[in-house]
Amino acid sequence: MGGLPAVAGVVYDDPDRDPSVPSLIWEIRRERRVELIMEGFRYNDVRRWKKLEYVDQVINKDANRGAYIKRSDYPKSTGVMIENNAAEGYIQPVQNVASFRIFYNPRVYLAPIGPDQIRLYKDNGVDLKQNPGWEQ
Repeated sequence: MGGLPAVAGVVYDDPDRDPSVPSLIWEIRRERRVELIMEGFRYNDVRRWKKLEYVDQVINKDANRGAYIKRSDYPKSTGVMIENNAAEGYIQPVQNVASFRIFYNPRVYLAPIGPDQIRLYKDNGVDLKQNPGWEQ
């Protein structure tokens, strides 16, 4: 199918796909997200792909959206917040704007190099430069 994901020979393309990511790669990443839910890999994945804006809750207001439910299906559940306090919809975590996850500095794509490592290299005649954005 020309590198496009397909089911039973029918090619599909997620209409919400990031246009900068090829359809097949998008599907592989989506499947990884689904299969590894709650395993603690998501942040490292989006960081490796240089896509931390996916988890920025100001840019992407749906980044932390929960399951779609009908309130009537869970009559004993209290404190479940649904968008616009509707009878059905997506679960919204209760939080204030101050606690939103915000991606604001691309330096986080690279970790800082420890000063001991820089000194060790210097002592051995090599000038090791700090990663961009982490200079003092």
